Amino acid sequence: LFYLDNRNRLLSDEAAPELEDITFLNRAIAIRALALHATAVIGLHVQPALKPVALSTAARTLETALRPLSIVLHDILLDTPNTSVRSFRQEGLL
Repeated sequence: LFYLDNRNRLLSDEAAPELEDITFLNRAIAIRALALHATAVIGLHVQPALKPVALSTAARTLETALRPLSIVLHDILLDTPNTSVRSFRQEGLL
């Protein structure tokens, strides 16, 4: 995850916590974003185990969780073998 400030400058780049429950994962991401005073987040999945449709659902859930905190989810990027980096926002999955 890339945590950004209000001018889209990088505050921190960190691995997301490895939690099975999406609710707890979203909570952990939101807490970290608030601790950093981040106003935006960009996610990056490298060789994801889940299919893009399942990741898209999780990304929309994260976007919904961050919205009341005034934190924007700019995009989720997928980096898979044998393909170029894909953007959820460009593909309409977010």
